[in-house]
Amino acid sequence: MSERLTQKEIKHDIREDEVLHYINRILSYVINNSRLLIGIGLGVVAVVLLGMGWNHLQAKKQDAASQALGEAIKVDQAPILESGATPDDPKAPSFADEASRNQRAKSMFEQLRADYSGTGAAEAAIVHLGRLELEAGNTEGARALWTEFLNRHKDHMLAASVQVGLMSLDREAGNGEAVVTELEAQLVAKKPVLPKDLALYQLAITLESLDRNDEAIATYRRLGDEHPESPFASRAQAKLRELEAA
Repeated sequence: MSERLTQKEIKHDIREDEVLHYINRILSYVINNSRLLIGIGLGVVAVVLLGMGWNHLQAKKQDAASQALGEAIKVDQAPILESGATPDDPKAPSFADEASRNQRAKSMFEQLRADYSGTGAAEAAIVHLGRLELEAGNTEGARALWTEFLNRHKDHMLAASVQVGLMSLDREAGNGEAVVTELEAQLVAKKPVLPKDLALYQLAITLESLDRNDEAIATYRRLGDEHPESPFASRAQAKLRELEAA
């Protein structure tokens, strides 16, 4: 008698540690029932059944990666305690100093990238690693990581923050004119990385850093006029008063 595999049995067999076993059962079923499957479309059935196992495996990987990211962020944001630090407490870690906390967080973010490459959590870890490199004084390391992320994820929810970070590094490196050029291009782009109000604010502060104050004033004013509800509008007004009083 040929073995029959019902949908109920398939769902029952999908367990966290049994995906490979599940796929092997599917292959065995396909082989033992080849005549029947040929009649109803062998290729389609095999692909669908195997796809169920693959999707389950990928979903488990994404879930595990997200959990690992949450644990790394918890360490990254852990408090600093002069005494009684508990760095190994999984629920409420704390550290005696920033250096030890940052080193532990960096190690966890790097392990996440290695273990769960290709997941959204692993990509988000790149952003955190860039910030840790910057805090450690390694600006080129931060630039390399953030550039890697932005090159692959211009539409990511973290892309704007990464772009602002890179522009800040460029201003500090004396490349303000290049930042102006990039921001002016973004203001007319169909799919810019930065929202328009943020791009205007970054352009204004960059012009100000280059002592192009008349242009900075005009840009701060444009931001307030075109985006009065922007969270940057009040900053723009404060900058305007400061520059106009100078």
